[in-house]
Amino acid sequence: MLGRAASRGKVRSLLSPCRRLSSGGTRHPPAEHTAPLPGSEPEQQPRRRRRSGKDPSGCSVLLFPGQGSQFVGMGRGLLKYPNVREMFSVAQKILGYDLLALCLEGPEEELMKTAHCQPAVFVTSLAAVERLNHVNPEAIETCVAAAGFSVGEFAALVFSGAMNYAEALYVVKVRAEAMQKASELVPSGMLSVIGKPQAQYRHACLQAREHCASLGIEKPVCSVANYLFPDGRVIAGHKEALDFLQQNSRRLQFMRTKPLPVSGAFHTELMESATEPLREVLRQVEVRRPEINVYSNVDGKRYMNESHIHRQLVKQLVSPVKWEQTLHEIYERTQGKKFPRTYEQRPLILLLSGNCHKYDWPRLLPADTDSRCVAAACISRVVSPSAYLLSLCSTPEGGTMAGKVKWVTDIEKSVLINNFEKREWIQVTESEDWNFYWMSIQTIRNVFSVDTGYRLSDDQMVNHFPNHYELTRKDLMIKNIKRYRKELEKEGSPLAEKDENGKYIYLDFVPVTFMLPADYNLFVEEFRKNPSSTWIMKPCGKAQGKGIFLINKLSQIKKWSRDSRTSTFVTASSGKEAYVISLYIDNPLLIGGKKFDLRLYVLVTTYRPLKCYMYKLGFCRFCTVKYTPSTSELDNMFVHLTNVAIQKHGDDYNHVHGGKWTVSNLRLYLESTRGKEVTNRLFDQIHWIVVQSLKAVAPVMNNDKHCFECYGYDIIIDDKLKPWLIEVNASPSLTSSTANDRILKYNLINDTLNIVTPNGDIPDCRWNRSPPREAMGNYQVLYDEEQALSESTERDLRSRSGQSLGSKGAKGSAGVRPAAATWK
Repeated sequence: MLGRAASRGKVRSLLSPCRRLSSGGTRHPPAEHTAPLPGSEPEQQPRRRRRSGKDPSGCSVLLFPGQGSQFVGMGRGLLKYPNVREMFSVAQKILGYDLLALCLEGPEEELMKTAHCQPAVFVTSLAAVERLNHVNPEAIETCVAAAGFSVGEFAALVFSGAMNYAEALYVVKVRAEAMQKASELVPSGMLSVIGKPQAQYRHACLQAREHCASLGIEKPVCSVANYLFPDGRVIAGHKEALDFLQQNSRRLQFMRTKPLPVSGAFHTELMESATEPLREVLRQVEVRRPEINVYSNVDGKRYMNESHIHRQLVKQLVSPVKWEQTLHEIYERTQGKKFPRTYEQRPLILLLSGNCHKYDWPRLLPADTDSRCVAAACISRVVSPSAYLLSLCSTPEGGTMAGKVKWVTDIEKSVLINNFEKREWIQVTESEDWNFYWMSIQTIRNVFSVDTGYRLSDDQMVNHFPNHYELTRKDLMIKNIKRYRKELEKEGSPLAEKDENGKYIYLDFVPVTFMLPADYNLFVEEFRKNPSSTWIMKPCGKAQGKGIFLINKLSQIKKWSRDSRTSTFVTASSGKEAYVISLYIDNPLLIGGKKFDLRLYVLVTTYRPLKCYMYKLGFCRFCTVKYTPSTSELDNMFVHLTNVAIQKHGDDYNHVHGGKWTVSNLRLYLESTRGKEVTNRLFDQIHWIVVQSLKAVAPVMNNDKHCFECYGYDIIIDDKLKPWLIEVNASPSLTSSTANDRILKYNLINDTLNIVTPNGDIPDCRWNRSPPREAMGNYQVLYDEEQALSESTERDLRSRSGQSLGSKGAKGSAGVRPAAATWK
């Protein structure tokens, strides 16, 4: 099948095209490799006609990995498929050693050697194609293009019919041994780099070469060896040059650097000595024109003919792999055009998941995707650099892969996927066995639905509590906070103390709020106490500012009126959507004349006992238009709503900083204008609000041991520096609007995973939910109920609350908060 694709997609056996290496004119390898191979010269088949005008969504593309995707145990799950054992038998005769045993059993240090890992990746990738042909022959029949990363290009050429399997393997052997020898001449290596948009890779390499020259190294080498994706490169060269780049990464605008598990500076001029052996062996084998499009690493263009293949394969050794450009060539198309299905032929995914790694491009990319963005999307979803280069693969089915976390997500965000791949976790589908599922709130409903009856095992973890909506749905949050206040009041708790006007002293942190239409009559009564007040209407089940409007007249909400004797819930037949209506904070703190709110991230790992963390790197979201309380501007959402989903459509929206300020910048501003003591008191009050809101929902929250949650708290500060809780988001946006935003959210996910999956190990629902301080990153413990209760009786939660709160006049002091909140 892999030697020559038969006409009309009839897949042929791999072995029949495997010519004896001893036959055929000038093709004669060394004597020790002249043993007969299985199979004989294949009968002549007509070449497959090139397809034209076919619907791309009915076609497929195959991609092959390169060096770096090898691991001890690779190929174990492929042995049951037709021809695979014979492929390894052929390989043993060509290579002179048992490749199968090396793949399955190691030792790892031998498999990692260039001379061994390149043949291993080549053979196992083509074995994965045999599996694909067995489980989904249509993918082979409809294939229109193939590409491979570095040595993977040889696998792509074999699949396309351009090279014979056995002969190509012999070429790979010679190539790998020549590269191994070249890499041993000087200490060198490769460094994966993810840079900021402003990073200058060529300038960085120039500085590294100058550094090497200052150390006395003649003709130092340091250059880009792989173009992976936008802002993602692999730089190769002398070891001293790579050390310089790592030591100066921050100054060079590199966000992340990681040495790769390879033995030399591949795809640079340091491989020059390997070009002649490769050129010579290519003269000894037959190369034919590919029967499907195959793309060269050298320039990203498809191969035209036999001589073109000869030239480019040799040139590839000393030229950078232009993978990003290759994917542009394969996938770039005008708007509205469909995309082919793509299959990754890498051993890791195919063995682990039991399914072909298939991507449906029309589903993954929005309809209005600009064609220039397609290649970046292809790379991040199909051939992620961490899948091939950044991650060290491990083994499935009985090998060292057993300790790898298997992850799933239905939220396709790079800040998530990059964090999973950084940990070398393995992507699977939701229908397979998984350990970690970062899911949307819609999916969590199905997982814990009574109808589905899904039962999570001890090694599974999800990112939402089953009834998270008790806190994150606007009406239920208010309902639970009101209930919490009343319960504390009944118990005579000092926390529920009120002032002379009947307002809570310590629990007055949400604006006066009613549910409509259920509380319409109560709202009217409150509105008439102050007819000039402004109120804000919000739909209970929507986010991103959708459906929000401001009112200052009862006539504006007449359609929500109803009799006072009604159910709290709105029936589907009523035709009226449930809303909350809250007293509008018309005196917000302004900076530069503009309104803003705070987005703070809070991680909860358990509700009973309550354990929560505050993330230090929140941000402020500013409106683009200066604030005015004028009634003439009530309909101008650019004045009143801070949601990025709304503000980004404003004429004055700044796409560089996104209208955002870090919380640390806000602190500096307040300390310089209001004083440090006042600023500390403000943030203590914000922390207090978060803890009390979580306590309010803790009794009703389903504290499933498989769950954790990262909430997005929205806080508004008024001009008296009083913070107000506006709402809590169950799935705070992971979309990055700016470079700084992307870095913040990447670090947020990274620190979250460090807490909920200690050491990146497979989850255990019985895990110790008190991680060491060094694992918390930018998180700080906000409240640890278990710790508070385990302290001495004198410092019990209730007694400490009473001592701290004291009299009514103590409100607002930095020392008045209950000491149980451990952020103090």
